[in-house]
Amino acid sequence: MVMACPTLTCNKHSLTQELHEQDTSQVTLLQGSQCFENVPVLAGHCSICRTLYWADHERFTQDNGDDVCLYLNDAKYLKVGKSVWVDHLVSRAIVNTNYSFHASTAAITEFWHFSFVQPSRGTFKLSHCQVWKAFVAESICHMASIDNRKIVFKSNLSINALVAAAYAELGDGGIVCSAVGHSCDECCHAFKDVMGVIPRQPDDPAAVVGHNENHVVPDYEGPALDPDAMEVEKNPAGPVGLGNIAADVRMVVIDGIVMGPHHCAMQGCVKALLNAQTEVFCEEREEAMAGRCWMKNCDQDKIGDTQACQEHQPQWARFCRQYANTLLLGIQQMLRRAQKERQPWLPCAGEEEALEHDDLEEQENEEVSGTKYNNYFSASRFYCVETLCAPYGVVIAWHKFAKAEGVAKILQFFEDIYSNTHFCPSYIAIDKGCALLKHIVKQGHWHAWEPTTWIIVDSYHYINHQTTDHLCQTWCNPAPLNGDAPNLVMVANNKQGNPYYKRAFNTQACEQLNAWIGGFQTVLNQMTVNNFDFTMHVLLFLHTEHVIAKQKERQRKQAAGIEVVAESEDEG
Repeated sequence: MVMACPTLTCNKHSLTQELHEQDTSQVTLLQGSQCFENVPVLAGHCSICRTLYWADHERFTQDNGDDVCLYLNDAKYLKVGKSVWVDHLVSRAIVNTNYSFHASTAAITEFWHFSFVQPSRGTFKLSHCQVWKAFVAESICHMASIDNRKIVFKSNLSINALVAAAYAELGDGGIVCSAVGHSCDECCHAFKDVMGVIPRQPDDPAAVVGHNENHVVPDYEGPALDPDAMEVEKNPAGPVGLGNIAADVRMVVIDGIVMGPHHCAMQGCVKALLNAQTEVFCEEREEAMAGRCWMKNCDQDKIGDTQACQEHQPQWARFCRQYANTLLLGIQQMLRRAQKERQPWLPCAGEEEALEHDDLEEQENEEVSGTKYNNYFSASRFYCVETLCAPYGVVIAWHKFAKAEGVAKILQFFEDIYSNTHFCPSYIAIDKGCALLKHIVKQGHWHAWEPTTWIIVDSYHYINHQTTDHLCQTWCNPAPLNGDAPNLVMVANNKQGNPYYKRAFNTQACEQLNAWIGGFQTVLNQMTVNNFDFTMHVLLFLHTEHVIAKQKERQRKQAAGIEVVAESEDEG
């Protein structure tokens, strides 16, 4: 058998073996559950274009003289260590174990050793670094193969540089390409002008499906007049804009989960740390702060092995006492999450009062100003991961927010994703919908939003705002019972044939996604920024694929006449 170079200009020139037999590398190959030692690795060489053909990549020199590698999406074997290769069965198993069991590389390494090495009395031990490389390599091949991308990286990249380059190439700015083009009856409905009517239901515009049927709507208890609400009322309302749309009605859901990696402690900088284990600054800030006291607004030199000048030694000593114990760090992390998320059932910490749900700009300004922290003794952490989902659970995009989950950042995130207003959804469901609507009007963006999109809050938060917030009650009802928004409510029949109102869209999709993402929080929070970005994108990419596959299976069963029981419904 003769192998030929596929480069057109080489005219199918035959390949020769790159190395002599005595110089051929002997490696360990993991193939399924089997381990093979002293396996030769061969490479083909084209003497015309000088391309090297390896099992998992092609190496060639560009016109500018740079050596680059073209990763092969259909490679049968992947190199995961200096002398270790695995087949796709192994690499896929590693990715699936991480996805399904929320497992770290250390946990997967231990599982592999106990499951395959010990029973066979083998001597080879798979390291956690090799597991991580297998995860990265398999993920690159899988994501690139979806739209047949040809991924080229510089030759001989370190694993850290490879991860950063892979996310830059495949991350698409946080847009999950496996969700592109998704459409289903859970996320998209035909436009309708009139809602189906069930007799003897409340006619109050504040009444909401799933909460107020056959019940008296609570009286409004908030301020008699909300100036911000009146500003919105002077503008054309969302339903008017939607009435001009003849196409299908779509919804997206936005929410965030408090988690994220450490980043540079310098105010306003969110770059990755120079060393995630020992440093608190990025490379640029580390050079600027070399030898200086780490208290804010202090230009004195630090003394000895401390990070503070003579004047600020008491603050440094206090910091060391508070943060020396790793157990305390874990407790503080849990307290931080509980305090930041400000769940309604959690008490306020100390004398600090919880901010109102629509007072998020004040919260963001406080966080950005840095008034709570007067030193750089510890690295900052990204505040949350914001996700944008379709109601069925398909993840459209994600982004990290530093400092706070402010409405200005949410607006920018959405406008980045939907830069072309032609593709904007009909509805946005978000727990801060009333605050976001208020911010859009204040910033003069309403004229761009009014023709296409109506902002509502999700059902859980609306019930809490229903009697206290005039703007929320008037404009952000996720499923009005009185027919004001016929595209948000549908009439369905239960098993007894009795009609009932049902929300047309699942506004809790992001909450359900966050419950799943939360299982990875412990592992992800310990990663560097680049590793976090890559891993989060891979997980959401895979999750979207699984959700779509599950839906196709459901549709197949329905077409075959097999009864399908819904896993979750947003009915209150």
